[in-house]
Amino acid sequence: MGEFSALSGREIEQIWVWKSFIRLVFELGTAGAPGVHIDLTDCRLHDAAGGTQDIRVEDDPLTAGPVLGLLNHRVTAARVRDWELVLGFDTGASIVCPPQGPYEAWTACLHDNLWICPPGGPESGWPHP
Repeated sequence: MGEFSALSGREIEQIWVWKSFIRLVFELGTAGAPGVHIDLTDCRLHDAAGGTQDIRVEDDPLTAGPVLGLLNHRVTAARVRDWELVLGFDTGASIVCPPQGPYEAWTACLHDNLWICPPGGPESGWPHP
């Protein structure tokens, strides 16, 4: 638990909006080899000006709009505590994705490592990044 240093310094190359989650793509990877990305379900974006936006793509896809402002920006800090993922960016913005009871709140694919926030978060016995 703590720093998730494998994400620090990475630049968001693409942002995908799917039916129920957002994917932040840091590296596409090659055929047959996974890249580096994070999938986020219900999360919160804190912008540099102090504003906050709930991101709930499944309920309202338009809430994903503010996240697009992170394209081409770098992660300056990443941490996981009690399965809550916090990403800080060079814009001064941050994304906070807490665990959810009924489903996996976030997934981080780092080449050959896959981290999945378990349903229920801290109550789970899953290995922590």
